[in-house]
Amino acid sequence: MKGFFGFASALAMITLLFFLGAAVVQSENELFDTQNELIKAEQANKERTLLENNCDKIIYAKLNEQILKNNFNVASAQNEINSALANYLKGKAKSMNLFHEETGEITNTSLNHNSAVILLQTKEVIYAEYVYSSNPLRNTFVGKRLGEEIITYFEIPIGHTTRIFQLR
Repeated sequence: MKGFFGFASALAMITLLFFLGAAVVQSENELFDTQNELIKAEQANKERTLLENNCDKIIYAKLNEQILKNNFNVASAQNEINSALANYLKGKAKSMNLFHEETGEITNTSLNHNSAVILLQTKEVIYAEYVYSSNPLRNTFVGKRLGEEIITYFEIPIGHTTRIFQLR
């Protein structure tokens, strides 16, 4: 009888160790999958940050360029800024609606319809402003869906504004 209980105890312990080992392996696999998803999410966030920063730099540089050229023609300045922005965003982002559904390509014309430029000059100050104002319904913006499992969005939000003040 002692041999039977010893054998049964050993068999139960081996079974318990087998299930614990399987649980550890499964946990390690889930941890590895989670780490991979977090790496992908971080890469998507990096791409979003680069797009946002580069758009801001393009808008600021082109707006400042208009001041340096003494170009206070609002339509011309808006066209130059939006041309540079459209060239950069071509293939990188789309025109989107509020539900993040793509509604078309980003073109100079679409950006001109959805933005405004203000250029003012006085004796002491120059004021320049670029605003992504969207269409009259305020439901169009520039964006891109990034990521697979963990999703983030790049967007130039409605009301995005870049301002420059310069003293003369």
